[in-house]
Amino acid sequence: MLKTKKIVKKLNKKQERLLHKQSLSGPIQKKIRTHVPVKAMQALETAFEKSFVVIFQKGTPWIEKATHIKDKQELAQYFRSSFDCEQNKQKLKRFDQNARKTSYQHVAITQVKSSVLGLFGIGIPDIPLYLATLLSGIYQIATIYGYDIHEEKEQAYVLLLICAMCDEEEKREEWKNMMDAMEHGQKIKYSISELMTYTSHALSYSELQSKFLQGIPIAGIAGAFMSTSTQNRILTFARTSYKKRLLHQGR
Repeated sequence: MLKTKKIVKKLNKKQERLLHKQSLSGPIQKKIRTHVPVKAMQALETAFEKSFVVIFQKGTPWIEKATHIKDKQELAQYFRSSFDCEQNKQKLKRFDQNARKTSYQHVAITQVKSSVLGLFGIGIPDIPLYLATLLSGIYQIATIYGYDIHEEKEQAYVLLLICAMCDEEEKREEWKNMMDAMEHGQKIKYSISELMTYTSHALSYSELQSKFLQGIPIAGIAGAFMSTSTQNRILTFARTSYKKRLLHQGR
């Protein structure tokens, strides 16, 4: 029990570091923000928010089919239900390895795909692909740790962790606190529809500059790097958060 508490404390510190860690592309994004025409920003924001709502609401079956999540879910939930962190170190290690592998694969896919599109100056059409890849990565990580993404509370948790990584820095701690509340079985004050609105805004705030830059031939490769950096942070945060939840449940 004592060792588990130490691990949870360590994971909580890692979450805090990720919350306040500035993306490598942060300074670039701020400069771009001051030079992007208002109408262009509004068009990108609308595309981002509409794409996110559609993919989150209707894209899950497609993501499941593409990644075989259903095949893995029942086994993962069985492992979680019988999990005891003091006795199942090897099982936890396997969860971690699978989650890390999933994260790396999705980041690599985003890097290659976005770089190719950025080379040709394709930004807006990449938004649905980027969001689908991001959600696919989070869903698979959740499934690896035994959480059912079909449950409303799990959908809420996914939205909260994206907000915690993508929203303005002064708001991130509040989102993380709501994640912690859910870990302890408490209800949060927002509905799924409200969280979807907040999340789409947070994602567009985080990614607008990279997608604008990606719409410029050649220079779009830099935009691809920025998108990949953001996705890597989100998936790392997801791995850390789901592992911490599992340890809470297994104590």
